Amino acid sequence: MKPLLITKRYSIIKNYDITFEDLKRGLRDPTSWSLLTVNLLTILLALFQNWNFLVLVWIFWFQNIIVGFFNFLRILTLKNENLGKRIVYAFGFFLHYGGIHLAYAIFLFVITLFNRSTGILVNDILFALLSIVLFFFNHLFSFLKNLKRDRKEDIKTLMKRPYLRVIPIHIVVLFALFLPFSVSIVFLLLKTFVDLLTHISEHYGTRAKN
Repeated sequence: MKPLLITKRYSIIKNYDITFEDLKRGLRDPTSWSLLTVNLLTILLALFQNWNFLVLVWIFWFQNIIVGFFNFLRILTLKNENLGKRIVYAFGFFLHYGGIHLAYAIFLFVITLFNRSTGILVNDILFALLSIVLFFFNHLFSFLKNLKRDRKEDIKTLMKRPYLRVIPIHIVVLFALFLPFSVSIVFLLLKTFVDLLTHISEHYGTRAKN
């Protein structure tokens, strides 16, 4: 008889299912460890550079854009859909996802502009750009490594996937925006956990196997 913890399936968020066995397989994937490393490196940079928390929110906004960009490419490279449908869905996703993040960027810009205590320095921007570049290469690595599997995905699932990943992350991050930085670190670690877990469930959960 197999242990219950290995065979029982738990739903992390809607449309994602993952077992402990899936989790173990996902943690053997180097893309999971690269994602974890970039997240932790960003938190360490924030601590040592004494960043204003808005710098981190902007970095994670750019991570959202990177996630959306590679999802756009995944839709275009699907194997089981005709080219016309892929183009329509991909650009529909681009307009909707891009529009939401444009509004989000305006919101962050206004907060940054009117927050007199922001104190963002050139040095902060350079290190923030480093984090953004590392996130880009992490997602590029994941895209290339999982391309064969991702090409078999359902197009409607791919349309929803980025929202299911980034919404929980940014609820955590935006909530932390209004807390002291020392307390916010706990929420950043929670963001990292959610990011890693949804990454694994995308590629090793039930939907990824179908």
